[in-house]
Amino acid sequence: MSGQKYPITDVGIRNLCGKLSKMWQAESQFAECEVSVTPGTHVEGRSATMVKVVHPVPRQNFKFHIARVFFDDELKIPIHFDAWQWPAQTGDKPPLDESYTYAKNLKINNNFTARDFDPNNNPDIFKK
Repeated sequence: MSGQKYPITDVGIRNLCGKLSKMWQAESQFAECEVSVTPGTHVEGRSATMVKVVHPVPRQNFKFHIARVFFDDELKIPIHFDAWQWPAQTGDKPPLDESYTYAKNLKINNNFTARDFDPNNNPDIFKK
């Protein structure tokens, strides 16, 4: 974990969706954010729609000042996420806190089965 913000078990689109859903559900109680939707954006050459959430006033209940999620227009899943903290002083640029891209070489529904993950499937790779 040295130098890392999250453990490897938190990585992935499913975990990002869960994290955002939980965070935004909690934040919606305060009705204190600006949301904008921008179609026609691109991430790694993929057509996407950006949803941007801005919390204009720092509050203990808000994890980020600005968060952007880019949803793939074809797959309808998030493929990029950015989040900024509040600037140290008014007028300063907000510091980027997190940025993840899932669009590069993205493949879904690969028809894997339990056998594909069975260590007995290829025992030679587990021998020392």
